[in-house]
Amino acid sequence: MFEEKFTEFVTLHSRRAPLSDNEAAVVRHSCCAVAAGTESWSADRSVTTSLVFLLRGDSPEPHIGDGLEYRGIRYELGAVTPCRDVGGRLHAWRCVTM
Repeated sequence: MFEEKFTEFVTLHSRRAPLSDNEAAVVRHSCCAVAAGTESWSADRSVTTSLVFLLRGDSPEPHIGDGLEYRGIRYELGAVTPCRDVGGRLHAWRCVTM
């Protein structure tokens, strides 16, 4: 579904269980994505800008706090939502940056 729209390449930086020295291991995965920008206005008239990525469903599962590298800039994920069809099949991961 919409496979031709996944034209951007991103790198997912997934944090895994802590190693013996209490530092999390980072695993990098290359993924295909759709990228879009969003802007929202608050009551004090300030603008908040964030990027929304749709990662293909066959990508590894992203988690809040993971990094996503896009065009040389690394972003932190603030929200992750699975996108499924009515039959329950996973098509994409919706990732919003902080």
